[in-house]
Amino acid sequence: MTGNKGRASQKFEGACWAGILMVWRRSQAKAETIVPLFCPCFFVHLIGITSKKLLVYYLTSPPHHQDRNIVRFGGDIYRCQFSGTAMGNPPAPAWAIIFFALKEQELIPRWNERVPFYKRYIDDGFGIWYHHPDPAEDARLWQAFQDDFNDWHGLEWDFVGPNDSVDFMGITMRIVDGKIDFTIFEKALNLYLYIPPKSAHPPGVLTGLIFGNILRIHQLCSRDDDINDRLRVFFRRLRHRGYSSEALLPIFQKAVDNAKKYLRTSPESSPGSQTSQG
Repeated sequence: MTGNKGRASQKFEGACWAGILMVWRRSQAKAETIVPLFCPCFFVHLIGITSKKLLVYYLTSPPHHQDRNIVRFGGDIYRCQFSGTAMGNPPAPAWAIIFFALKEQELIPRWNERVPFYKRYIDDGFGIWYHHPDPAEDARLWQAFQDDFNDWHGLEWDFVGPNDSVDFMGITMRIVDGKIDFTIFEKALNLYLYIPPKSAHPPGVLTGLIFGNILRIHQLCSRDDDINDRLRVFFRRLRHRGYSSEALLPIFQKAVDNAKKYLRTSPESSPGSQTSQG
């Protein structure tokens, strides 16, 4: 994830959890009035939704950009695109968001009883699935929901779940003992090639990198032990890039103090401060 999508997604991933917790509390309360929470057929689960083709499908046939969209692929040059838009077009993410929002305007209200919470960012979505007490009916509704979601100009969405865990953007969310647990999602192939000590970057860049990442760790992780583990991993990654412990430790201490101070004044910005209980 790069460019504008990457920067915007960092704000999105940190903002969506508050709504998740609000719906989780309401869903848990609703479940308790019907059947005991230990009944497996009535747990609330998490779902993930993604479409790899969203940016290349129909976009309500705008007349001006497609016949001027020139694309080079595999040595061939294409022009006069008949449907969709090229992935690299700067307006493509905005077009994709608006395009499927037309479907969501009628889809989400229709499924509100089963999907009380739903968020999407371009081609990645997340929701909470509220199970029907009859497993057979629940399976039928889950398939009908997917079919309804995919019934839009040939778009194909991949569904993950319902599960007790889901990766969405930069966050992993899990249902553990009636609580929603948040942690940071990291790709296995990420090399974490932070700028080395002899880089020509201004000295303040390292300070900004450490302050920003430590604040992100505190904001997106709901358990103190997880925060401490990720701080140690972050410290080791910088050491592997060539930084000395003597140079890092003072910045780390200031960054941790800054993150805790910020979260004390803005408690709603941390999932750990409001992790929901069943």
